[in-house]
Amino acid sequence: MTASSTATPPPPRASFAGVAPGWRSRLDIFLLGDRVAAGAWFFVLALAGSPLYGSMTIVTLIRYATAGYFTLGLFLYPSKLLPVAARGWVAFLLPVMCVISSLWAATPNEAIHKGVLLGMTAVVAIYFAGKITPRTFFYGYFAAEFVCMALSYIHPNYYEGVMVGIFNQKNVLAMNMFFLYATGFTLALDSVMALRWRALGALAMPLALLLIILSKSATTLAMIGGCTAVLIVQAFVWQPAAQVRHARSLLVLLGAMLIAVLALLLFGIFAIDAKGGVLALLGKDSTLTGRTYLWDQARGIMNDHPLTGVGANQFWRPDRGQADSITKYFFYPTFVPFNFHNSYFENGVQLGYPGMYVTIALAIWGLVNGLLTWIRKQDLFNMTFLILCVLVVIRSNTEIDLAIEFSTVILVQIAGMRRNEKTAPQPAPAVIAPIPPPGPNR
Repeated sequence: MTASSTATPPPPRASFAGVAPGWRSRLDIFLLGDRVAAGAWFFVLALAGSPLYGSMTIVTLIRYATAGYFTLGLFLYPSKLLPVAARGWVAFLLPVMCVISSLWAATPNEAIHKGVLLGMTAVVAIYFAGKITPRTFFYGYFAAEFVCMALSYIHPNYYEGVMVGIFNQKNVLAMNMFFLYATGFTLALDSVMALRWRALGALAMPLALLLIILSKSATTLAMIGGCTAVLIVQAFVWQPAAQVRHARSLLVLLGAMLIAVLALLLFGIFAIDAKGGVLALLGKDSTLTGRTYLWDQARGIMNDHPLTGVGANQFWRPDRGQADSITKYFFYPTFVPFNFHNSYFENGVQLGYPGMYVTIALAIWGLVNGLLTWIRKQDLFNMTFLILCVLVVIRSNTEIDLAIEFSTVILVQIAGMRRNEKTAPQPAPAVIAPIPPPGPNR
């Protein structure tokens, strides 16, 4: 027996979602189920801001079917998912508060319904954080957003000269294309993946960027620049620096010095107006397109109901005079569903100041745990998780992502719940005993 014949063969390259294809075990079927459910869930999540969501009954059926699949997982994999649920208790505070608010809500059933749906959202996050691998997560999300991009090119709808694609607002299109850009970039940089998937990720990046440009979302373009810089540094500078002693410490020191010098130049020497400069760069007026009016109204309502709020799903109703007057302020002739364009004020109006503070705690919890997860294992996937969480938290100041069920709040919840995968210890290579030389009797 020669040494070459006993050498360990090289591991196979990963196919889609990092799992080699095959049907030789039930494990393959379960992994396929996870991939299909993840892709379907993200497709429904992406369509949440599209008119197609309301016109396609199949989308609603898919949403509840996948939510049921993930809920069933709590009973099928208790040893794996119950610890995730225990450390994700923060995600259940808002659902519980919504159910409790039914005690004073004008329509208790609607408050309970919202609480149940928010709770199901947290359950889905538990399954993703504890059962779905990072590679499956990103490529399922990529596949869903890729379909939305293709549909937007097929149906290039415009509103007031701005591209909205299959969505009802330019900001929704820009957000989904940011997710496609970030996941596609991650796919392209993942050296474990097969070349065809990496090429598909690289192809999606310029196509997503073009739609963002056509949507004229300056905020998202700025986020694209930051995402690109961070992922390039992560893949080509930070990870290789781990091979050189103290190289990462030097990079942190140089980065801190650069930030300090830029801050001194911009705000100390040139005395730049930071607020005015940011608004001008992003093409916003000082009222943030009327949002400051909404926020003033929200503060007044919270002061009237500081501890309880008006109840979950109880303010934006046609029979509430203040809600009707707000929609007319924005030139709507009749009442339409609206929101305060701020996650914290939205929950503050519904659940009082406790609801607002719990929403703030949810955002901080997701960001801090996402950062700690990356610190413990500074790889590409953890960095992309952190980037997606940061985007959602930034958007939460002007949108209600953290206040509605089955929305991108799930990305913050997953960032707060997930931990790095435990790698099984590698067995020691077998030592082959040398063959003794032939003796005198051989």
